[in-house]
Amino acid sequence: MKSTKGITLIALIITIIVLLILAGVALAALTGQGNIIVNAENAVGKYNNSVIEEQELLNEIEKYFNNYLEGGSQDNPPQEGITSEEIANNPNLYYGEEVDYTPTNGLSVGWKIFYADEENIYLIADDYVPNTYAPNAENGSQVNKGNTDYKIGFFDIISKNTYDVTDIQQEDERVKKWISYININFSVTHRAIDAIAYLLDTSIWTEFKDENNKAEYVVGGPTLEIFIESYNDTHETYLNCEMTDSDSSDPGYHVKWSTESSYDYFRRELAGLDKSESLYINDSTNVNADGYWLASPSGYSYYGYDYTMFCVDYNGCLVSVDIGPYYHDEDYGFRPVVCLKSGTQLIEQTNGKYAIQ
Repeated sequence: MKSTKGITLIALIITIIVLLILAGVALAALTGQGNIIVNAENAVGKYNNSVIEEQELLNEIEKYFNNYLEGGSQDNPPQEGITSEEIANNPNLYYGEEVDYTPTNGLSVGWKIFYADEENIYLIADDYVPNTYAPNAENGSQVNKGNTDYKIGFFDIISKNTYDVTDIQQEDERVKKWISYININFSVTHRAIDAIAYLLDTSIWTEFKDENNKAEYVVGGPTLEIFIESYNDTHETYLNCEMTDSDSSDPGYHVKWSTESSYDYFRRELAGLDKSESLYINDSTNVNADGYWLASPSGYSYYGYDYTMFCVDYNGCLVSVDIGPYYHDEDYGFRPVVCLKSGTQLIEQTNGKYAIQ
């Protein structure tokens, strides 16, 4: 008969063997294939991957949704806009390009990029505007109409003393910067000021703004200064101008080419504008009008009467035109200028025109 001590030893050995077996099984479950730790790690990895995939899908959906709102599509995402600064730095590339712009008055005339600086893009009507679209002045006086549907004159506005220089001086700074003449002498009395103030009166040209509210202001035509800035940006032989004040015998602007040594105060016409540039010279057949008005007084006077304004003539000249009581001209049309709001950008379209963004 075995002793109690021997039986106890055998039981202890068996217990140890069983514990070793169980420990091996547990360790295998923890470290082997399909074990708890690996399964837990796999589950965490799969979850993280699903989160990443879900976020990527949401990003794609947001991208396509934004494209749709901005007029693009999956296959044709919206382009980056062209800024006024980019246009200003590349005038030969952009000046004269057509822009989709529709005034609230329904005028069906094309619009072209006329000028740009670091803040604004300026558009100009690419043809003379019918004189029925010329607004009444603030006191109700109207432009005189010539012998075509496009020609206008200003004698009625002048004879009723509709405006004076203070009307221009009270305009927005973005308008006044293009007619420095009003700053050289506060008591400017050039008698064409009424007509010039009419063209620069932003309050009467509001129907030429667009429904999308992209226009900062509209005026009835360019001034001599913005015309020269635009022209000089795209030509090697450039224009110069200087001003004489109302104390001078020839008040107003005087112009010359950069190749000339001095100004000729008795010059009525400055010839030599590039007639191939339809942006500046239009209607070369002289059918609708002889040219278009510039909202600036000329320093050339007829027999001492300072009723002269500048025009861009169809034959490639800057012309001083008398609008006074002795020879008030009604042979020229008008081409409004739109100043787009600061920050406005343009998008090139498949039809070659530019859309306003």
